[in-house]
Amino acid sequence: MELHNTEKVRLGSCDRDESVAPMQSTQLPMGLLTSASGSLIAHQRMQEAVVIFSDLTGFQPLSKKYGDITCTNVVQTLFGKFDSVAHSLGVTPLKTNGDQYIAVCLPKNEDLFSIRSLVVRAIKFSVMLRNIVSCNAMLVSSSCFLRVGVATGTVISGYPARPNTGFDIWGNTVNRAAMLEQYTAPNTIAICEDSFNLFNNKGLETKNATTIEDVYSKSQHDGHDCGITFQSIQLKTKVAVIRAFIG
Repeated sequence: MELHNTEKVRLGSCDRDESVAPMQSTQLPMGLLTSASGSLIAHQRMQEAVVIFSDLTGFQPLSKKYGDITCTNVVQTLFGKFDSVAHSLGVTPLKTNGDQYIAVCLPKNEDLFSIRSLVVRAIKFSVMLRNIVSCNAMLVSSSCFLRVGVATGTVISGYPARPNTGFDIWGNTVNRAAMLEQYTAPNTIAICEDSFNLFNNKGLETKNATTIEDVYSKSQHDGHDCGITFQSIQLKTKVAVIRAFIG
């Protein structure tokens, strides 16, 4: 499959015609990059951020079947579309590692409602990425699916001391997102317990309170089967597994 043969970028359904504008710049709030004096901040502790790890299952057999050049073109095209979706939702793409794509939702403040909105954004982002992969005939025919890990918590953000490196994040929350992605099933979004509990907080309940199931069901789907799993920090399912068939 050549690069120029891939489909146009779409946010949701395979049948929709609207496309997403290409990525213009990384979505980094300037307050996270500079101090009050205007100088660049090398490292900064952020109490709450939502980290998103995604990768393609079955990619190694795909590489053996089609070759490195073709598969690299496919992945780079996918990641370009992922960047466009990230830009449309205000998600910050961080880096890629082979067929793995890493992004983060950064808070403007540490208000619980604001943090919960980041989890909503991360779930919508994850579903849209899954839709893009599910619309790729070559990947689907080769049983190559997306799996995603989403974790909420403290991160260290900033710029590494090494030259030629960009903005990055570190910490246990990053490790948890990576582990959730690694251990969840294909075509599934794994959510950490902290992410789930933001929607189970009695102090945040309102008349029109949003549940995590609402967020998932209202995200743009393309009719393919997809699951969302609520995982504890110890990677044991404690709450529920939802198998959703959204038409």
